Amino acid sequence: WLWNTTGELIAGVTNTPGNAANQLSKPWNIYLDETNNYLYIADSENHRIQRWSIGSSTGVTVAGTSTAGSLNTELNVPKDVFIDSSQNIYVADSNNNRIQYFPFGSLTGVTVSTSWSSPGSLWGVQLFNQSIYACSNGKSIIYKNGTTLISSLNSPQGFNIDKLYSLGTIYIVNSGAHTIIKWPVGASSGSIVAGVAGSSDSTPTKLKYPVAIALDSYANLFVADNNNHRIQLFCQYPIANSTGRTIAGTTGVSGITLDKLTYPAGVTLDSSLNLYVSDTSNHRILKFKRIK
Repeated sequence: WLWNTTGELIAGVTNTPGNAANQLSKPWNIYLDETNNYLYIADSENHRIQRWSIGSSTGVTVAGTSTAGSLNTELNVPKDVFIDSSQNIYVADSNNNRIQYFPFGSLTGVTVSTSWSSPGSLWGVQLFNQSIYACSNGKSIIYKNGTTLISSLNSPQGFNIDKLYSLGTIYIVNSGAHTIIKWPVGASSGSIVAGVAGSSDSTPTKLKYPVAIALDSYANLFVADNNNHRIQLFCQYPIANSTGRTIAGTTGVSGITLDKLTYPAGVTLDSSLNLYVSDTSNHRILKFKRIK
C-alpha cells in the first residue's frame, strides 16, 4: 500500500489559528462518519467540536461555544470525539474531567460520567456494544462505563477498539512509555505491538510520544507519532510487524508545506483507506490519498 506523500488541505488555515468557521486552533483527534461525508474535529483550543463536510471550506459547530466553560453547552479543551450510528456525539472534555453526550441536533450536552469516581482528565472516548470506554490521561486508566478496566499505564492519550477484526480488542496509545499496547478482551495483561517501552527515538521500530491511533479492517495500526512529526504504519496482518513505515510527514522534521506535519495529534481513515491527519500545531487537517 502506498499513499501520496503530499497532503490535501481539508480543513483549517495553515499556520493561522482562529475561531472563524474556516479556522481551527490546535485540532486534536478526529472522527469520520460512516458515510465518509462528514469529518468531526475536536477543535481543542477553540473548545468546540466542528463538523466539516468533505469538500467544504468551512465547518459547523455542533458542540461547544468557542469559549471555555463547564456548562452543559460548553467544553474546555476537548481532546476526542466519537459519533454513534444515530449521529449522537460523545466528547472527551479533558479540562472538565468528563465525557459529554450531545444528542443529534442538540447543542446542549449531558454529562455521562457523573457517577464515575474522580475520573481525572479524560482524553479519549469510544462507544462499543453500548458501553462507554474512556481514557484518563491523568490517572493512566482505561474506563468501561466508569469502572476501571485497565490500569498501570503511562499517561495514555488515546485508544481505539477493534470493531471489525478481533472484536473488542483495545489498542492503547501509552504515550508516556512511547508504546502502543494491545489488550485482548478478557485479558489480564496487554502486550506491546509498537514502540519500545521507555525508549523514544525516530527509528522505524520506535516512537516518540505517540498520541492517537486508527485501525483498518485488519487491525493494522496507523499511529500519530507526535514528536517525530509523522504517521507510522505498523502492519498486523497477516503477520504482526514491529517495524513501522512512515506514510505521512517527514521523520523528525516539522514544517508547514503539504508534505510536512507539526505535532500531529489525530488520525483516521475512510473506506478507501485515504488517510486524514490532524496536523495540530499547523492548525489544519490534511488528507493523504491512497494511490496503491
